[in-house]
Amino acid sequence: MEAGRAHKALFCYFRLSLSVASTVLFALLPSKTAAADLTDACLRALGSRTGEICIVDVRTGRILADARTDGVRTAYAPGSTAKLITAYAALHKGVINPATRFVCRNAIRIGGRTYHCTKPGGHGALRLEDAIASSCNIWFYQASERLTCADLQKAWAAFGLAIPEKSLKPVFRAAVGESGFTVTPAQMALLMRNIALQDTGSNNPCSVLCRAMRKVTTSGTASALKGAGVSCAGKTGSPSQPQDSQRRHGWFVGFAPAHNPQIAFAVFCLDGNAYRTAVPVTVKLLKSYAAQKPGN
Repeated sequence: MEAGRAHKALFCYFRLSLSVASTVLFALLPSKTAAADLTDACLRALGSRTGEICIVDVRTGRILADARTDGVRTAYAPGSTAKLITAYAALHKGVINPATRFVCRNAIRIGGRTYHCTKPGGHGALRLEDAIASSCNIWFYQASERLTCADLQKAWAAFGLAIPEKSLKPVFRAAVGESGFTVTPAQMALLMRNIALQDTGSNNPCSVLCRAMRKVTTSGTASALKGAGVSCAGKTGSPSQPQDSQRRHGWFVGFAPAHNPQIAFAVFCLDGNAYRTAVPVTVKLLKSYAAQKPGN
């Protein structure tokens, strides 16, 4: 008799536990209406541009929206968004620190060829955070001299991306996301989430990256995002097109708000560098996001 009551009580306990767990799980999932609204916001932000936007819940890792227009392939070169992983690799290996300086004079000679930075006359002497904020190629070319392809491969793997080592050659081009390997917006959105979750406010590599990413949007290559209605942190990228190195695609990847983030995202736009495409699209996206937040 006692055993029967015990079994019945145990059954009721498990049924209650499953009910509570189901309720909690349901609360973590976006409603169909919310997901549709977010997808619509992504498509409105893209407007007439060809591109893709992926948004991830930082807390759960769930993809909240992945909106793609016609004409977009699955994956593209990361361009300068890869500088975040290059910086992580160098910090993790201990070959640089946040105070490490390299000088940019606009050009550098590597392997018998001259490579240029985007700023006429160069950026001058930069520390890591400013090199990320200004997206200085010359700084990262010099930093890459202290790294191997295997170092970069391990760094990408630390964030869940398996990049073949042969795709990371030469290392100085891989350091700026121009060696031939490709990534998807979903991969980059999840990578942004992983960086945000490891921001402890100390000098660990991800916290250093997060400080630099906040500087990108306040005084760096994406300062136009200051008017987006919600703070964010991120990185621009403008990879060259394989068919024509003078033409670019545009990326902006990041998370919002800049402190205690709720969403991580990746915006990709076909044809046009980040400043003309992905950044303006992100401004529209974050304005819509700010308007949909509870209390607004």
